[in-house]
Amino acid sequence: VLLVVAASLNQMTTFSWDPRIMPSDCLIHVNIDPSEIGKNYVADIGLVGDCGAVLDEMSFRVLRELQRHDPKAERPVEEIIQFKKRTGMVLDEEKMYSESVPIKPQALMRELQELLPKDTIVFLDTGNHTCWAIHYLSFDRPNCISAFGMLPMGYATAAAIGGKLAAPHKPVIAVVGDGCFLMNGMEIATAVSHEVPVVWIVQNNAKLGLVDELQKFSLGENTVSTTFKEVNLAKVAEGLGAQGFRIERPGELSRILPQALNGGKPTVIDCIIDPNEVPPIERWVRGVKELNARLDYL
Repeated sequence: VLLVVAASLNQMTTFSWDPRIMPSDCLIHVNIDPSEIGKNYVADIGLVGDCGAVLDEMSFRVLRELQRHDPKAERPVEEIIQFKKRTGMVLDEEKMYSESVPIKPQALMRELQELLPKDTIVFLDTGNHTCWAIHYLSFDRPNCISAFGMLPMGYATAAAIGGKLAAPHKPVIAVVGDGCFLMNGMEIATAVSHEVPVVWIVQNNAKLGLVDELQKFSLGENTVSTTFKEVNLAKVAEGLGAQGFRIERPGELSRILPQALNGGKPTVIDCIIDPNEVPPIERWVRGVKELNARLDYL
């Protein structure tokens, strides 16, 4: 039995709609949007409703059923905790604490996780930085926003300004790549003109990282138009009237980010990261290849 909650089961999250995800017995799909249920995988049971309310009711009924057979039955919280310890939550955990230069993106994400106030609204752009963020950042409330449907580059660079206007009393940051920033970074001028204090965390590796990695999986080292000269995006931000900081060593974010969040000004933090680090996308790429093979067969 597979229980899917608040997910659309899109290409990114299912390794290009891998048919092996389908359970042998039953797929239960819970979503507040009825159009999402069964859209990509046939659901045996579809439940339309607020996911929190549905899960509360399901938990109550399951526990009641268990206690009919065993009055001492409790939620298997300890089993879940031990499972997480056995399996681990992230890949390359040791790199999260690396002191090497350039900064490991895994270490940058760990620092960011430790520094963000709990009520921070985080906008994710599209690229390698998205893969790093969704793997290494965790949220205990629905305050991470990304356009996973169409995955447009440059989206979060601008969208974070609207987010801050909608929630002026909450910290708002955008996690973007240098490629995305170069596409839509002129919107910094909009934030400056309207005095909207957003903070942009730019992962700068002087390339279109995700495009580069996908080409390497297919073409080896013969990539095409994926790298460019490194741009000092902190100086670009200053030229547009915002604050600009450049960090090049682990630990520097801990000094600069609190200052940026409390400074009341649009701020770009240009983070120079190791361009040789590859995000955890190999399984997804393999799924794309398998999907193409299935389509060729059809």
